[in-house]
Amino acid sequence: EEETEEKENESPKEIDPVKKKIDNDLSEANVAMAAAAALASAATKAKHLAAVEERKIKSLVALLVETQMKKLEIKLRHFEELETIMDREKEALEQQRQQLLNERQNFHMEQLKYAEMRARQQLEQQHSQNTQPQGAATGPGMGHVGAPGLPGMMGQPQQPPPYGVHHPMPPPHQTQPGQMPGPGSMMSGPPMPGRMMPNIHSASGPHPQTPSGMPPMPGSMMGSRPPMAPNGM
Repeated sequence: EEETEEKENESPKEIDPVKKKIDNDLSEANVAMAAAAALASAATKAKHLAAVEERKIKSLVALLVETQMKKLEIKLRHFEELETIMDREKEALEQQRQQLLNERQNFHMEQLKYAEMRARQQLEQQHSQNTQPQGAATGPGMGHVGAPGLPGMMGQPQQPPPYGVHHPMPPPHQTQPGQMPGPGSMMSGPPMPGRMMPNIHSASGPHPQTPSGMPPMPGSMMGSRPPMAPNGM
């Protein structure tokens, strides 16, 4: 009996190392599997986190691009507004330029007109200065021509003035400077009374000879009249 008990006690001692070896192998396999599972889970989690981060980065990039596009649109609007303002300013400057050109042309035309007027005035002044001595030289001769009365006035009946009244001789007609004496100015002036003509012709004696280029005077054509009676008949 003691021998059997010893054999039984020896058999578990012999079995223990095998069990230990098996247990060790199982534990190592479990650890490896657990490690692999842990690594796989970590990898999937990292992949998921990377995808989330990538999505976040993409959204941020899209937001940044959108903000940049909005900024560019605002800048383009500003440039368009500036372009329209520049076009308006250009049109206004072009209108002002055309207005200035027109004013310049008008100013030059006015200057030309003023210079032409001054030249005409100077020519008229020179012409009047040239004709003034001629008018002064021909004035006295024309005054004697205009002194006798008109032929029509000689034929009208004339009444003698009262005694003691003498009609003064009219002054010769003065010609204005710059104006040539015409036929009307030569014969202008008050006519002399008809009763003075015989006395003048009788007092002057024989009639003076008229120049070859002038017609005979009306008084010389009528001849001397006989003296009138005191009562005017």
